[in-house]
Amino acid sequence: MTDIDPSVYASYHWFSSQYHKSRQEFAQFYKSALLYLAYMSVESLSDTFKLDFAFDLSLSALLGDNIYNFGELLAHPIVRIFFHLNS
Repeated sequence: MTDIDPSVYASYHWFSSQYHKSRQEFAQFYKSALLYLAYMSVESLSDTFKLDFAFDLSLSALLGDNIYNFGELLAHPIVRIFFHLNS
């Protein structure tokens, strides 16, 4: 299959991230959540969702095993929005 809509990938990674979050598998949540954001436009998400999701991503980056590079998270627009909303 070619030309699959990005929303299909976004939905898959969203559900994967929520599954790992419910099982407290922080590293897997972190990876799935970043993949979800790769297929979603941050501007299309509500401010409340962005704030909650950035918080969850930050915690999972701290709690997850073998996550040593926070540059990918810090460079993402959702984290900049997180700090902008809280200031």
